[in-house]
Amino acid sequence: MWQSSRSRPGNASYFAFTATPKHSTLSLFGRPRNPAEPVSPENPPSPFHLYTMQQAIEEGFILDVLKNYTGYNVALKIGSEFVDDKRVDEKSARRKLAKWLSLNPVNVGQKVELIVEHFRKNVAHLLGGQAKAMVVTSSRAAAVKYHLALLDYCQRKGYDNVQAMVAFSGDVPNGDVQESSLPADHQFSETNLNPGLNGRDMRKVFDTPDYRVMIVANKYQTGFDQPKLVAMYLDKKISGVEAVQTLSRLNRTFPGKDKTYVIDFANEAKEILAAFKTFYRDAQVADIQDPNIVYDIKQRLDGMFIYEAAEIEAFGEAIVDRNVTHQKLYSLTQPATDRFNGKLKTLNDAIDQWEKAWEAAHDDGDAKGMEYADVQRADYCRARDELMIFSESLTKFVRTYEYIAQLVEFGDPVLEAFASYARLLRKRLKGINAEQVDLGDLKLSHYKISKGEGLGGLSAVGETPELYGITDNGLRDARDREKKYLTELIEKLNNAFGKDIKDTDQVAFAVHVSEKLRSDTVVMAQVQNNTLDQAMKADLPSRAIQAIAGAMSSHTSMATKLLSDESTRDVFLTVVYELLKKDAGLSLFETAR
Repeated sequence: MWQSSRSRPGNASYFAFTATPKHSTLSLFGRPRNPAEPVSPENPPSPFHLYTMQQAIEEGFILDVLKNYTGYNVALKIGSEFVDDKRVDEKSARRKLAKWLSLNPVNVGQKVELIVEHFRKNVAHLLGGQAKAMVVTSSRAAAVKYHLALLDYCQRKGYDNVQAMVAFSGDVPNGDVQESSLPADHQFSETNLNPGLNGRDMRKVFDTPDYRVMIVANKYQTGFDQPKLVAMYLDKKISGVEAVQTLSRLNRTFPGKDKTYVIDFANEAKEILAAFKTFYRDAQVADIQDPNIVYDIKQRLDGMFIYEAAEIEAFGEAIVDRNVTHQKLYSLTQPATDRFNGKLKTLNDAIDQWEKAWEAAHDDGDAKGMEYADVQRADYCRARDELMIFSESLTKFVRTYEYIAQLVEFGDPVLEAFASYARLLRKRLKGINAEQVDLGDLKLSHYKISKGEGLGGLSAVGETPELYGITDNGLRDARDREKKYLTELIEKLNNAFGKDIKDTDQVAFAVHVSEKLRSDTVVMAQVQNNTLDQAMKADLPSRAIQAIAGAMSSHTSMATKLLSDESTRDVFLTVVYELLKKDAGLSLFETAR
């Protein structure tokens, strides 16, 4: 009964309209190329009608958004002098470092400067002064950070034609954004960051002359229709369908709109082009979905012995009872829940125990003890990852089964019962809490943005990649969540991002200037007792310029750049302010020197 309810009634028609069809889309909504024959590898499903991206561009219904695509490379180095170096969970530390970088004021400030200046020079005057832009960020906190930085930059420069709004759902705590001028418990919202909305719908207000730039994280990144969008500034990793749908916010036509701009800080040009290749012409399936994949996944789950066959059978009998309660179904998943969560706790305790043993051996200088403790910890970590594979595969089974059951009727009541059981059980399993990683007083010691590879449009697209069905049955090897020294991870990051850094690009020159200013009691009092904006209106800029000019003989190239380029100097002074405010420059100065 449950399985038959998934099949489509014969007297209903189903239609899908999409520019980015997946393998599952064509499998569900396509028809065999030869309708008289069943679907097969030789007779795959295909669209009923096709109007390609290529044809739409050539006929002028949409624009080629890759014609003015420019990638930018960010080169940087992190000074780890102020980090309490200890062993940390590598996965958690990498995420924390990535978040720190995405919200770093120098990083955001440099990109905001480039965005604003590019918009004013290349975009603002288009469409009779109506052209708009979208800034796509990696998180809600990053969207807030960008918004605050953009408002601050435009205010300092006296720009009044780059009015920006920021879009995100819910509230963002200042603990994530770390805006020093506001209390730690402050909550950012669309309402308090966009006072000009006055309760009006954001999409409608963005269509008016009141706003020119929209800053987003996920909200409005896709599915948002605004024909006046001419430029997009990307600081978020995207790929595949998401990349095509995101950049396609720009492809709508509008009177006088004959070009678009994409400035990308986060992705490789070749990867963006590869995403568009799939959907530029006729996206075709490479194979027919094998329904047996659901049995492959279930076999993997059965072999982990978290649940018993009798428990699935009892659940299957209960779920077809019209009088069954949620409490009854909940209780039938309790044994498996207890086994999983209990085993997870035992493994977590063992991992913590052996990490402490490693630390004790380290303190005693016992190399063999350290090695033995690390081997034990790694074994327990791999065992814990086996549990995580079970949880992942449970979710994979539910998603895959619900899709494939629409393609074929399995006629297997046991499989249907297990699907319902797995749907409830997966919600009750605990996961691994992210380890809290203290990055200390981390600093950017070097930073540079340079223009990278660009694209000339989609006309050069070659062979169209094919679409593949689901083949992953979750069979991966369990892994150890390795422990690394934080400085090792920083060094890896520096090696990845800092290959193009030269001495003349060093943000560490700011330390040299800050040390010159540290003996100036007036400047120090102003810095310690005022926000950045207030300090910039006092003596800091003029005294810093004097210090820069005084370093002309020893830092000729850097000093010349700062004295001649006001926008670069603004960012540089922000770094000087932070160094003076936190009194953290001396050690870095010694290292940089």
